[in-house]
Amino acid sequence: MSQPAPIDAVMRTLADPTRRAVFERVVGASEITLGELTRGSGVTQGAISQHLESPKQAGLVVVLPRNETAFTGMGNGWKQVVRTIDVLSGEGASPPKHN
Repeated sequence: MSQPAPIDAVMRTLADPTRRAVFERVVGASEITLGELTRGSGVTQGAISQHLESPKQAGLVVVLPRNETAFTGMGNGWKQVVRTIDVLSGEGASPPKHN
């Protein structure tokens, strides 16, 4: 099982409006192909593919094993987001210190 992405990578990904819009479409569909993401977006498959790299690396988007062009928004990156929100709200343990 892979480790959750560092919160910095998750936040950087969600801070970019274009990547966030692509991510929101993936999550909204629960499962979506690259072709479906491209349709109606006004950009090429290559551009969508590039915008998916950051969410994939941050663990927010997962490539489905049965189809390398299908994605889901159920990556481990959300675990880090939830942990950080818990810490900020006083509900969780202290965050790890950065060196």
